[in-house]
Amino acid sequence: MKGTLFLAFEMPQIAYGQTVETKTPPLGVSGMGQIVAEILAFFGLFASVLILTLLPSLQSNWAVITFALMNGGLMVLVARYFFEGRQPLFWSSFDSAVVFFFLFLVANVYYSEIPAASWRMAALYLNGFAGYFYGRLLLFRRLRAFAVCMAISIVVAGIMAMVFEQKCRTSVPPNLVQAENLRAILSAMRLLGCFWLVTLPFLFIRRPSNVLFLFYVALLVGLYAVFLTGQLGWLFQSANTSAVIESRHERMLTIEAVGRIIRSYPIVGSGLGTFPTLFNCFRETPASGIPNAFNVYLYLLVETGFIGLLFVLYLFGRFLLYIFRRWALFPNPRLRFAVVVFVCQLLLIFVECFRTPALLALPIWLLIWTGYGILMSLVMVRDTMRVFEGTNPSAQAAREQNLGTGSLRSEGRVSTALAVVSPRNLASFVPATVLIVVLTLVQCTPYLVSSYARKRPNEGYDSIAYGQRLELANRIFPFLPECWARLAAHYQQRVTDPLKIYTYAKIIENAYVRAVKLNPYEPRYYEQLAFLYIDTNNSPMALDILRTGVRANPNNFVLRLLLVRELERVGSLALATFHVKQALFRIAPDQVELYLRLAELYEKQGMVDKAARYCQYAAQAVQDNADTAGRIRRLRERLKPLGASL
Repeated sequence: MKGTLFLAFEMPQIAYGQTVETKTPPLGVSGMGQIVAEILAFFGLFASVLILTLLPSLQSNWAVITFALMNGGLMVLVARYFFEGRQPLFWSSFDSAVVFFFLFLVANVYYSEIPAASWRMAALYLNGFAGYFYGRLLLFRRLRAFAVCMAISIVVAGIMAMVFEQKCRTSVPPNLVQAENLRAILSAMRLLGCFWLVTLPFLFIRRPSNVLFLFYVALLVGLYAVFLTGQLGWLFQSANTSAVIESRHERMLTIEAVGRIIRSYPIVGSGLGTFPTLFNCFRETPASGIPNAFNVYLYLLVETGFIGLLFVLYLFGRFLLYIFRRWALFPNPRLRFAVVVFVCQLLLIFVECFRTPALLALPIWLLIWTGYGILMSLVMVRDTMRVFEGTNPSAQAAREQNLGTGSLRSEGRVSTALAVVSPRNLASFVPATVLIVVLTLVQCTPYLVSSYARKRPNEGYDSIAYGQRLELANRIFPFLPECWARLAAHYQQRVTDPLKIYTYAKIIENAYVRAVKLNPYEPRYYEQLAFLYIDTNNSPMALDILRTGVRANPNNFVLRLLLVRELERVGSLALATFHVKQALFRIAPDQVELYLRLAELYEKQGMVDKAARYCQYAAQAVQDNADTAGRIRRLRERLKPLGASL
């Protein structure tokens, strides 16, 4: 049919008013089926955003719903794409870079310090991979609908985050971890929400001009400058106030801790989702917390190493450079404006990543990669060099030179090796479906296994059925340290007679050893394993496992004191004194009873002057009670004959 193509979002390669011959492609699905597929895709995307916003933790089984929604919607889009008779999907080098980036995130699990945490985080990050293909297959054709749904979902998610943050802070006991996560998500939602509310009216303008482009960009820059002025007000404060000095000191402690982690894992990082745990172990003292000014790039450098950071910088910088170099190839003003919108969003994210780590929050991550997929389709699928290559040999040669090799010539058009097969061929749809199903199983496995291994309300910890489920879960997925710890605790509960501990000792020991190997930064596993060795009269192994635990968790108070007790038992008083000092001056300065413990240790070593000094400290700082008063009195009685001045 002949027609004037004025909808730039449908055929942006054609200039306004140009009349061309078009043919309606044969459809394999009905019009109602197309509408239903698009509704399901939109619902899956934005329902996932809401669920990820309120996700209590990485271990929550609500994550499985997001996997089902995102991958189910992706399967619907793939089926719609194959059976509608569309042209083969144009595959660029940037698409390959995105695929390799997410493959690197999956492979990063192998090198992770805590594989289970990295597996779960990689599974959640793969939602962004599905969102990327949402943008590549559908959303670039429905920009205005996407923008409206984006604005609505961000506003709704922001309100829900605000309400649940208050509930978390006022609950008993307060859930401060989730409250801080919701606060970070809320700050990022405000930024993206303002961006899309400002952008939305411009998308309905049918003939945007260059003046409108400049006005839109200037408006965004002005609003963001006002936002930054409010967020970075500390730069204009006096540099000598106590609050500024304390903030600067905390920031330096954070940088030192991050530097130690990076030096330990420079290439591939410590693993996804491991930063909070490793930071607790690598920081100088528990008094230094994670500041809000910690940014995305340092976060990625810690968890994914230099390889992951370079991947992200390449996907940001190289793609923006590609767009700027080919700006003149977009003849349609509305296509240009759509590209400007998503380039502005990408630049905003790139700059904001220097300021806050909130953009790594799971719902924000999903929205960022969805927008990246839309921009990729706007730039690549509608590349005029590809559209008019049949009549422009120089454009054909330039395309082959700039977009990489591996293309195949077929009936006057170029398509990559990934898209050689016909869209109508069912054999092309089956592998894509199998790949999506396998991806869903990989994402859901740790959550389903962990849920299967949980104790039922009507079961005891020593239940035989509970133990059988734990053993089966560990055989199916042997990478969950909590399941190995539950198995060890189950066999400990089955010990009714102290002598029977030797019957299950080997099983319990192996379970805790596996748990420690899978998560060396969980102090409880070391504690329980040390207690097992003590109960079985294996003091050397107890001392060895406590040393290993303190080496991996130097800021844990309980492990330090357990190690001090074992060192005293074997007569290593000097090392016991050192660890008591570490516990007092580094970990818990408020535990003033340790002054008395230090005085007793120095008295046993014959260091009278130091014993007397710490005895005086204890007399001044320790609260009087029957126990401490008696210990101080007996210590003084032992020190006075030795010439101590008390």
